[in-house]
Amino acid sequence: MAIPFTEFELFVNDVILINGLTKYKKGVVGPLQVLQEGHLRTMVTGTSQYQVDLWFEDGKIQMHSCTCGDALESICKHVAAVLIHIQRDHKESAWIQRKAV
Repeated sequence: MAIPFTEFELFVNDVILINGLTKYKKGVVGPLQVLQEGHLRTMVTGTSQYQVDLWFEDGKIQMHSCTCGDALESICKHVAAVLIHIQRDHKESAWIQRKAV
């Protein structure tokens, strides 16, 4: 299911969202890497280093993954931290608005 980037909070459990916001405020989200158009990767520091991948198309999150394993069925706190980071620090970036070809 594609999730509108500007409304992702509506699709996340409140506890996960609060934990993601805490991680964002602690500054544990690493630099964003654009692997290809619409595909971002970063590392989030927690009890370990977690790799987060996000795929955007038409302003929507098409897919997400995190090596913590909690993101298999829903958004985990690491993915939430990255999304908050993007919302607050990179909202106007072109790769979020990538159009389907």
